[in-house]
Amino acid sequence: WPNGVIKHIRAIGVLQKNIEGKVKKLVGTNYDITELKNTEMKLQKSEESFYGAFENSDTGMAIVALNGSFEKVNQSLCSSFGYTEEELLGLNFKDISHPEDYNSDVNLVKRVIKGLQSSYKLEKRYFHKDGHIIYGILTATAVKDINGKILHFVSQITDITPQIQNEKKLTRLVDITTEQN
Repeated sequence: WPNGVIKHIRAIGVLQKNIEGKVKKLVGTNYDITELKNTEMKLQKSEESFYGAFENSDTGMAIVALNGSFEKVNQSLCSSFGYTEEELLGLNFKDISHPEDYNSDVNLVKRVIKGLQSSYKLEKRYFHKDGHIIYGILTATAVKDINGKILHFVSQITDITPQIQNEKKLTRLVDITTEQN
């Protein structure tokens, strides 16, 4: 525009031909789609920002389907659990969850699906690929579509294994000291 404003226009035209097949005229219309294009660009920027944060986070993150399968995982989660991205994408959260903690997680998922809460936080145990236990704090948040239907969960798992191991060592030292006294 003369004032420097950029507009996005969608043009639709139909050729009208005479009997010989020669173009007689072009009938068309233009639509101002500036608002739509600006919204699309904002959405794209938002998605790029989310995926940049997702991929580069020091916290293990996953997008988890309603059936528990992993749709997307970041490198931090792969490193924490000892799996490649491809291996984790072939598993679901039950496969890596400690069986004693699995039902607590499922019960919280059910509460979110019923609409009783939109997210939850849970301390639970997982299995590393090599079999040892990983202690983590899971924060799972439901992602909904425009109609409120849950699409999937964004899960963040903070590895607290070193803290738990230190607490256990401290408890043992306190027990030994108590016995000695």
